[in-house]
Amino acid sequence: NRAIMTRQLNNHGFEVITAADGDNAIVQLQHKLIDLILMDIQMPGKDGLTTIREIRGAACHAQLPIIGFTASADRLTHQRIIAAGAQRVLTKPISEIDLVTAVCHTLEETIAC
Repeated sequence: NRAIMTRQLNNHGFEVITAADGDNAIVQLQHKLIDLILMDIQMPGKDGLTTIREIRGAACHAQLPIIGFTASADRLTHQRIIAAGAQRVLTKPISEIDLVTAVCHTLEETIAC
């Protein structure tokens, strides 16, 4: 859940900005400097795949790292998330160490973990 992941990342020194849905995520991107997106694929309203595609369609965010989250361990689902534009996919539930490791690996060139 979003609150647990936020707390876990805050505990490791990351500043976290949350969005309740895809539309709110797009608004956050327009108003804040974001280094990485953690995108749940199942969200109310606009789903994560649609939101990732919309983000990738904006030239200023085309290279922004995105980690997709899904409760599905299905390989096809993971492939669809990558095809939409995510750099990696994590299956929920995820342990704190796996979450932090994935974030650090994704940001290794810009943030020291």
